[in-house]
Amino acid sequence: MGRSLEYAWFDADLLDHPKFIDLLGRDDGEHLFICWQRLVFWARKRLSPDKPEEAGIITFPVARHLFAAEAKSVIDALAEARLLDELLSGAWLLHDFAEHQDLAGWAKRQQRNVRGGLARAAQAAAQAQARQQPNDSLGSSPGSAHPIPSHPIPSTSPNGEVEHTPSFDDFWQTYPRRVAKGNAERAWIKALASGHDPLIIVHGAGTYAERCEANRTEPKYIAHPASWLNARRWEDEESDEPGRQEVAPQY
Repeated sequence: MGRSLEYAWFDADLLDHPKFIDLLGRDDGEHLFICWQRLVFWARKRLSPDKPEEAGIITFPVARHLFAAEAKSVIDALAEARLLDELLSGAWLLHDFAEHQDLAGWAKRQQRNVRGGLARAAQAAAQAQARQQPNDSLGSSPGSAHPIPSHPIPSTSPNGEVEHTPSFDDFWQTYPRRVAKGNAERAWIKALASGHDPLIIVHGAGTYAERCEANRTEPKYIAHPASWLNARRWEDEESDEPGRQEVAPQY
């Protein structure tokens, strides 16, 4: 599953690098520096683990979308400053984008997030099944109906891995801020009724929780679960806090 990044990494000493000293020495240097940052943010937001070969590539239509009539002059200036590398295809590559943005580490974190989300979902389902067992052992008549567990019971695939369809409780236990549970459950039901995959939603909630923890996000800045679900934030390409772009000290 593809998942975009919501932040970009910049070194704290970035402005002391010879390339940026030269760039900022131009009359339009600050404007070009902002244009370069926009390209980095654009490339980071659209990264996909399914398409690593496209990481950091900037086409002219993208430049035109971001810079309108300035597109050619901006691209030429950034290429001259060696911040863009021209490709044989006619597109450009942000210089050393994969190394500067730690894409190898990001790919490992993506894989770890997926494994962690699946493990949490399977564990929650197993706990729900264990809670249900005493009710089933009370001794009902052959024709009586057993209580229906609140969680789907996991099954085993041919390769031995646990398959599980997450429930609302899985989402609730994964999400980083547990408030207004009734509203959240109604939003969950609405999302599933619209055909969205519960596994993708729970995985997105887990990724959001880990990001909030890593950034030490204050609870008041963490979206209410119902709002997060209604806005389909598991597919959101914007930053976690509206209007704010996260910038970390590494480039």
